Amino acid sequence: MAGENWVNIPDSDIDTDSAVTQALLTAFRDNLLAAFRGAAGAPKIGLNALPAQAGYLYLGDGSDGALNYTTTQNVASREFNCTSLDVKLGVTLGCTENTDGFLIYRCTGTATIDGSINLIGKGSIGGNGGFSTFG
Repeated sequence: MAGENWVNIPDSDIDTDSAVTQALLTAFRDNLLAAFRGAAGAPKIGLNALPAQAGYLYLGDGSDGALNYTTTQNVASREFNCTSLDVKLGVTLGCTENTDGFLIYRCTGTATIDGSINLIGKGSIGGNGGFSTFG
């Protein structure tokens, strides 16, 4: 799927003597999507770089199905598109990255967080109000 992987484009492919090819244009398009999706190797996009749009809320497509966390664990930074989210009481979620870690959960159904999501010290801006721990 387009935008799933970040592609490093060498400077030699974009110098003034290089041809504009379909492969180059495809890499530009896919890299834009990959950056917004937080693909490995892609630059991180700060939330303040995105304009706020009144009335816009994207709840995802549910492609990751129901997510149920029953044990404390760290998961790789990424955007999750779930049908429901359940973080059980006593469970803490974190991310595997030491810095620039993030977790985005988009949920088409019910999200129940009785435990916590802890990203303290990961370097990303937190959720509502700038908090990095929920619970």
